[in-house]
This record gives sequence, structure tokens and C-alpha cells, in this order.
Amino acid sequence: MASDARLDVRHFVTSEARQEDHEYGDELLDLIKYVVSTVDEVTTQVTTATSIPNEIAGHSNEYDLVVLGASKRREGLNRFLDRSIDRPVCEQSHSPVLTVEQRSDSSLSLYYRWK
Repeated sequence: MASDARLDVRHFVTSEARQEDHEYGDELLDLIKYVVSTVDEVTTQVTTATSIPNEIAGHSNEYDLVVLGASKRREGLNRFLDRSIDRPVCEQSHSPVLTVEQRSDSSLSLYYRWK
């Protein structure tokens, strides 16, 4: 991996988020820090935002690439109808946007087995 790479990772929650949502975000960020431990400069943060798409798009010009991770896998028609985060970010972003989906919670399980 490139030694000059910089990685900023944020987990966004709404202002109505429960404590469990913040804790889950911290867990995910711990996993990401472990997975990308070869990158020299990694920052992680759970961010509370009133409008998650606006928050992401508003900072998109600071990055070469914006990667959006879906919190759960969407099936069939729901995949195209429920675009409340990724569609506005794609439309407003100043940088390319890549959207990825998590197939299951197995990644967290593997992390805690090897930790």
C-alpha cells in the first residue's frame, strides 16, 4: 500500500441516534483501523449530523474518492427505492463516489476471532 496514503473514516449517525448506534460505530471503526493498519495516516470518527448526505457531500472536495458503506444489504426493489444517503451524495459530491454493501455481519465476527 502507498506510504503517502491518507485515510479518513467516518461513521455517521443522526442526531436522534441511540447510544448503541454510537457504540456500533466505534466497533466498526476499530475493525477498520485493524484492517488498514499498514496505512500510515488513518483517522476515524463517529460523526453526528442533522443531514448525513449534506455532511458527506460538503467535505467531498477534500478527497480523491468518497466511499460509502451501506449499513445493511438491500434486496431487490428496495435497493433502488431506498437511496436516501447514496443518491444525494452522488448528486452533490465534488469527487467520485463508490458505494459498497456489506453482505453480512461476518466481517465483525472474523475480526474478533483474530484480534
